[in-house]
Parts: sequence; structure tokens; C-alpha cells
Amino acid sequence: ETKSNPNGLIENKISIQPQALIAYPQPVKEYFTVKVLTGSKEGRMNLKLFDLKGNEIIRKSFKGDEITVERGNLTEGMYILVVADETYGKYFGTSLLVK
Repeated sequence: ETKSNPNGLIENKISIQPQALIAYPQPVKEYFTVKVLTGSKEGRMNLKLFDLKGNEIIRKSFKGDEITVERGNLTEGMYILVVADETYGKYFGTSLLVK
């Protein structure tokens, strides 16, 4: 939903549905798998991983309800994982711990 506030700025309201996806293993050591529990099984998904400062660290597109991502050069810490289901316009989120 998009609307303007009294200052004329446009605000985007995104509804993130918790518990609609899982990321495992936790903590992440070499790779992590993301499985979307609701939404499209064949649709196009976009995965984004953010650090706690809001910087986008990883961006991947995939089809279906599951993707495995290598840890790569992720440093230890907590991250925010968001998956967008382009077919239904839904967003799913969870946290990810890297050790």
C-alpha cells in the first residue's frame, strides 16, 4: 500500500509475514537454505539479506519455494532475511545468525 503523509512524502507500507519461511541451519556456517512455507510453489522469488544497519548484502532471484545460498564472505553476526513472492506480491521475513 502506498500513500502520502501530510508532508507530501510517499510512504510504502509492506506487510512482512513472519513464520511463513524458514532459514536453516542456524547458526549458518557454510551455507543456508531458505524455504518459503506459503505462497507460490512455481513463482518467481527475490531473496535479500540485510545487515542490521540496513545495508543489502546479498540479492538472489529463484523459482519455486526453496534456495540454498553459500555463506561466502558473510561475517559473524545477525542478519535480516526478506523474500518477496512476485507472483502474489507477498513478503516474508526472518532473522539469520551467522557464526
